Amino acid sequence: MRQLKPLHAVLIALVVALLLMPQMALASTVNAESPSSGLLTASEPDTSEDEDVQEANPIVSYKAYIDSKWTSSWKRQGAALGSAGKKMQVLKVKVNGDGLSGNVNYRLYSKHVGWRKWVSDGKAIGQKGWVIRGVQMKLTGELKDQFDIVYRVYLENTGWQPWVFNGGTAGSTGSLGRIEKLQVKFVRKGTSVSLSDGAYYITIARNLNSAVELPGSKKKANVQMAKAALKSNAVNERFFLRDEGDGAVSIQSCSSGLFLCDFGGKVVQRADKDTAKFRWTLSSCRGGVVITNVATGNKLAFSNKKAVTASKGARFWFTKTDVIPDGLYIVSLPSTGTLLAVKGESSDNGAKLVVQESQDSRSEVFRFKRTGTNTYRITNFLSEKRIEVKDGSSNEGAVVCQNAPSAKALQKWIVTLQRDGTYSFTNRASGNVLSSAGKGKDGASVQSRVDISAETQRWKITSISKAKAAALGPEPTPEEAAEARAITYAKSAASSTNYFITVDLTNHWVCIFKGAKGSRTLYKSWICSTGAPGHETPTGEYTVGFKQYSFGSGYTVYYATAFIGTLYLFHSIKYNEGTFTVQDGRLGQSVSEGCVRLSLANAKWIYNYIPAGTKVKIYW
Repeated sequence: MRQLKPLHAVLIALVVALLLMPQMALASTVNAESPSSGLLTASEPDTSEDEDVQEANPIVSYKAYIDSKWTSSWKRQGAALGSAGKKMQVLKVKVNGDGLSGNVNYRLYSKHVGWRKWVSDGKAIGQKGWVIRGVQMKLTGELKDQFDIVYRVYLENTGWQPWVFNGGTAGSTGSLGRIEKLQVKFVRKGTSVSLSDGAYYITIARNLNSAVELPGSKKKANVQMAKAALKSNAVNERFFLRDEGDGAVSIQSCSSGLFLCDFGGKVVQRADKDTAKFRWTLSSCRGGVVITNVATGNKLAFSNKKAVTASKGARFWFTKTDVIPDGLYIVSLPSTGTLLAVKGESSDNGAKLVVQESQDSRSEVFRFKRTGTNTYRITNFLSEKRIEVKDGSSNEGAVVCQNAPSAKALQKWIVTLQRDGTYSFTNRASGNVLSSAGKGKDGASVQSRVDISAETQRWKITSISKAKAAALGPEPTPEEAAEARAITYAKSAASSTNYFITVDLTNHWVCIFKGAKGSRTLYKSWICSTGAPGHETPTGEYTVGFKQYSFGSGYTVYYATAFIGTLYLFHSIKYNEGTFTVQDGRLGQSVSEGCVRLSLANAKWIYNYIPAGTKVKIYW
């Protein structure tokens, strides 16, 4: 094809420009006079007349050295890297910017050396043989201008932690466990933040030791939220997020059961109404989350430590927690005011639970101890027995009673905060909820039933004050609790010798009884150590067998008395091999390979005086 001469090309360009001038002027007028027409900022390029121009979609990729090898492939954009129970030791992160400049800088925390230096471009950071406890990541260049980097970690024995942003610490520089899994992704700036339903601490991004708090755990409406020092064992700093759809959440106090709302520019608690004042959106901003009220468009902020809404808000972090902390509680039915209690203040195994008018009794106080996410063992303060569904039965109306502690699901309860501010208790074994018979009146029995949201299935939990606990008397020591339980077993247990031994795995205690069945007396009582997680000392009834003065490789234990074959024995603490120099003298803990460790003198006493054939009962 013949080329145009330069002069011809210039003339053609001028003609085209003159023809287009009216349309360009019209477009300029529309944009100037009509904001709703979609006037675009410099950071949002106009692509309406160029279908080939698309937004960049950068991708972050990551892999790790776990236990003894590198993962076979790179994970991308939020995919989970790693496995529970495995040690993540070295990390690589890289980015495909899809045309955007910039990179991901990242660093790790190890208890051996603290924070390592920042690296980028897929460089390996960490050390084989060590473990990673904390991670920080941040963006540079155009990536930083248009995206947030969002990441979270799975901690040993704890599970997934909340998402953090742009340089925030995922994991711990303290006592929390090692990192075992990791997720990383890019989120376009200004997009909403997705958090799963559950209880959270809401801490301030600039100072993670400060948190949103319901002052004094007040229950009444219109109490204004405040900023206070974070107290990890306080229920009044725990808030339950609920997804309300359309990108909005509600925020409910775990202490009062009331919901946060924007009330004339103040952030107060009130009974929930399905209106925009009670709904909030969460969006990422510079390493934190901004909380915006749906009705007013204003953001959660503070004025003289009081929570307000304003045009500019504070930035927060959400840290997952449980609906209530461990502690002593009174459990009651709001509909009748009757309290959960053990019938007749009994200390017997199998004693039934009832609801009753307050008697200011220890039997009306329960200790909650977390075993998993919002899952607790519930122990009666008087009897030191745990509440359970008898036999773990799923039958409608199954008996709820107390029993000696065990590790079984029938003694585990999932605690759920309801929208009306009450709590339900779901048994892990039966799948049914704690319910009162007889409409919850004084003396009514307590059962396990299918959840139909009845008033007799919804409970109020009141934390007991220190003054009240003191008035009820001191909690039993591990020795007192262990001996009381052991005496119950010793009454009826059979043994072919004049001795009977109990091992309490909960309190780490050994009791020796002397005498015949029905007339035994407590003869010896000692602290011990038992099997570590993964190496638990077996529960059940066993018989004393052979004895051996010492054994061990790399260590030595003395005065060993077997009670299960050749695998499980009573013996001394660990000493350096062939010596009496203590290598591991811990007692009162779960630290052994399954044997029951005792002091040298106590192990020697069993070795010398307990005959073969003596019955040994081991229990939680």
